[in-house]
Amino acid sequence: MPVVGRAVTWFLDAGWPRTRSSGVLRTKAIDDLVRQSLQEGFRQFLLLGAGFDSRPYRIFEAKDARTFEVDHPATQTLKRRRLCAHLGQIPQHIRFVPVDFESDDLAQSLFQAGFNKGERTIAVWEGVVSYLSPAAVHQNFLILARLLAPASRLIFTYVHRGALDGSGTFPEAQRGNHRFVLAASPSYLASNLSN
Repeated sequence: MPVVGRAVTWFLDAGWPRTRSSGVLRTKAIDDLVRQSLQEGFRQFLLLGAGFDSRPYRIFEAKDARTFEVDHPATQTLKRRRLCAHLGQIPQHIRFVPVDFESDDLAQSLFQAGFNKGERTIAVWEGVVSYLSPAAVHQNFLILARLLAPASRLIFTYVHRGALDGSGTFPEAQRGNHRFVLAASPSYLASNLSN
């Protein structure tokens, strides 16, 4: 419905300037890093908090990677239904791993799904950490630091705490669009999160 689409676009741009364009840029940047990693020979793709992310289905190179979609069981049930309705069946390289980041053991769940700790992995954790408790974020980063093989890549996004709780004094905090994309190695995480 083109009229509704234009109205939604106008509303987003008026209420939250640069939010939509930063989302497009963020998606493109992450897609490019994922594609580059897969072209370099990464054969394991980990999508944390996958939600309705379509990267494993729309990035051509992902078809050759063992892909683990990690998310809450309720979200995965709905996504699987929609994928089956659209694709007919879930591609064989996709493995759904039901996890509640606040309470479940991410490593154990991944191992049960066939995750190979010795395989270089491209991992994406986009748009999730802002919705978790600081303790859950910290704990899951520690797990990832131990879980991901050397030379793996972790791409994650977050929103500055000041933009979430209103304590931010920078101009972007008031508009809620102070977002960052970071790529970090597991060894960096291990050395910087152990303190």
